[in-house]
Amino acid sequence: MKVSVLEYISYALFPRRCALCGKVVAPDMPVCGSCESDLEYVKGDLCPHCGREKKYCSCSFHRRFFEAQTAPFYYSGAAKRSIHALKFNGRTQNADGLARFMAQSVKENFEGVKFDFVCCVPLSEASYKKRGYNQSALLAKRIAKELGVPFEEKLLSRPFQGKEQKTLGGVERFGGVIGAFDCAENKIIDNAAVLLCDDIATTGATLNECAKLLLLRGADKVCCVSAAITKKEDGKCSEQTSE
Repeated sequence: MKVSVLEYISYALFPRRCALCGKVVAPDMPVCGSCESDLEYVKGDLCPHCGREKKYCSCSFHRRFFEAQTAPFYYSGAAKRSIHALKFNGRTQNADGLARFMAQSVKENFEGVKFDFVCCVPLSEASYKKRGYNQSALLAKRIAKELGVPFEEKLLSRPFQGKEQKTLGGVERFGGVIGAFDCAENKIIDNAAVLLCDDIATTGATLNECAKLLLLRGADKVCCVSAAITKKEDGKCSEQTSE
């Protein structure tokens, strides 16, 4: 592949970096070899609702308010490390690479859906102050740019923290978020197709509660995207997944 002088200079000054770990990679590589070998892509015979391979699906046990869900990765390996660094180590630059994979997943799995805007799962005020940013908002903002649609960061809020989801089992998580969220009354979302974004999907309880609220406020449909999804909906992960 021929490289122009300008391209060479540009790469020398601003080298392309792995979308997940930040290592310098070749111009045509989205991720480094180490991360690529440690990624578990979501693919195969997928459930159209929860976005998992059908062998991991448990949709029959839950009522889904969102229409469909997608994620590029399972929550393991390189994807898990990248999300953890984004959430807990201040590596906000990881949102760029993760969002590119998420946007591609949306384009492939929600083909034909014309979204009116993108919104995100909110943090409680206490969690936001502690972290200084909402990782889901960072992802959603970049996805909205990739898709060419508006980003409504303040549409949803979380006035009540409630019990931490990480302390609850799968069934308990659905009860743990009831009434935890609110929707801005000054936003008109009647008949809107909404793309709801979060960093990790485990049971889907948080996404489900947010989707229910958006539908009650007039949205026509809600589809969800996360950077990663757990294989099973037991809500038990080796890392913190809520907030």
